[in-house]
Amino acid sequence: MLKKILVYWRDIPSQVIVQRGRRREKVMLSDRFQQAIDRAAMRAGKGGSGPYLAEWRRETTTVNAAGELREIARAEARRFEEAFSDERLEALIKSHGRGAVGEADEKQRFSSAERLAKDGKAGG
Repeated sequence: MLKKILVYWRDIPSQVIVQRGRRREKVMLSDRFQQAIDRAAMRAGKGGSGPYLAEWRRETTTVNAAGELREIARAEARRFEEAFSDERLEALIKSHGRGAVGEADEKQRFSSAERLAKDGKAGG
């Protein structure tokens, strides 16, 4: 069993963390995600550090997965990179970092152990 932690500013992903016991691996998403977060925060009037920091959140799930933590985290980060086109990030910027209805469904898809299993990383 491992913990998968996805870090978001509002609905824009920023980082993937996987943890098994005390071992932890972190993968930051590419600069285009941080740039989108910064632009969305400015549009939303969250330029000050307090209001900006208040919008960060973590989603934690527990999954059965085998393999190296670094590779599991990298695979999850690749899925975000592929799923969030520049156009999709631009839409999130314009909506102040808030996703459309159905965005939660897509995030749930990223949280499923089946995605890890598809990549041959699942274990029992």
